[in-house]
Amino acid sequence: MQASVVFGVSILVATLLAYVLFGGFWLQRKLRRLGASRDAASSLSACLDKFPEFNRQQVESAYRAVQALLLIPNVPLLPDDSLLGTLGVDQGELEDTLQELNGAGPAETVEELLRTMLRRREHAT
Repeated sequence: MQASVVFGVSILVATLLAYVLFGGFWLQRKLRRLGASRDAASSLSACLDKFPEFNRQQVESAYRAVQALLLIPNVPLLPDDSLLGTLGVDQGELEDTLQELNGAGPAETVEELLRTMLRRREHAT
């Protein structure tokens, strides 16, 4: 009986380890492909266009902050990218970021998170 429990636990641990290792590898590969398929300047420009009410420096700073949430930094972002789905942002890290923004509401896309960051920074100054 104990041997089968130990075996079962060993299989579970091995499966979880494989999932974590493979999942990280898969996400890195996905982000590298995404980055290679996009032009950095036009991606930034698409985000800048969404926020004409803010100056370029503010938007670029928030854009870089969102990029820093990714497993591979500096991947060009588009406003409609899903933070959790397309970009694979860690949900805990996203929640921490939103909490740092004084409990801001949910953000599912790059545009939503940028808008939240920009509004919070505007109110802080």
